[in-house]
Amino acid sequence: MAKNVDAIYEEIKSQIINLDLLPGTKVKEEDLAKEFNISRTPIRGVISRLVKDSLLEVKPQKGTYVSKIDLSKINDYIYVRKSVEIQMISKICNLITDEQIKELEIILDKQYKIIQMEPSIAKSKMFFHNDNLFHATMFKFASLEGVWKIIHTNAIPLNRARIMANLRSNPQVENIYAQHKQMVEYLKNKDEKGAINALEHHLDGGFDGIAALVDKYNDYFK
Repeated sequence: MAKNVDAIYEEIKSQIINLDLLPGTKVKEEDLAKEFNISRTPIRGVISRLVKDSLLEVKPQKGTYVSKIDLSKINDYIYVRKSVEIQMISKICNLITDEQIKELEIILDKQYKIIQMEPSIAKSKMFFHNDNLFHATMFKFASLEGVWKIIHTNAIPLNRARIMANLRSNPQVENIYAQHKQMVEYLKNKDEKGAINALEHHLDGGFDGIAALVDKYNDYFK
């Protein structure tokens, strides 16, 4: 049974974000139509939506390709996220409960189990989603779930880079886990200054890693 157009759009979008389709990969209408058991007309509509989202790029007389990751959009997002997330952690620091700390610690336990796995695309995706869950949970504690949804929805270029970054050596992924753990300790002790400093260090470290990523995977960025 053929999937509906919205489901196909979401699946291809997910494949691009999760690096199942790498930047620069050529995408053909006929192949997608065959894969999803649907005619080429609705596939063209899906491709148009993904082009509008800057996830696909049409090159005249050459074809359609998965877009390279736009560094300028990453820089814009970094500025917004850092500003918003610092305000969020300041808000929850003196209000966080023991039950909420326990919820964050359960997420940390899952992160620890993930980093014990051998490096792979699957591991990278799992850590990426668990990392997002950690931050989303803090936004939930601040009653700012809608804010998290907005910044996460608009973070597609950075999210693609983050999954790529998680394929790096284990010590770097372990460092992210250690930083998360430190933030929880500051929150547990109601140390607002320490929590903010730890968050800034955590975000700066992750964002600084983008430069090294560009050097290693230069062909995937623009």
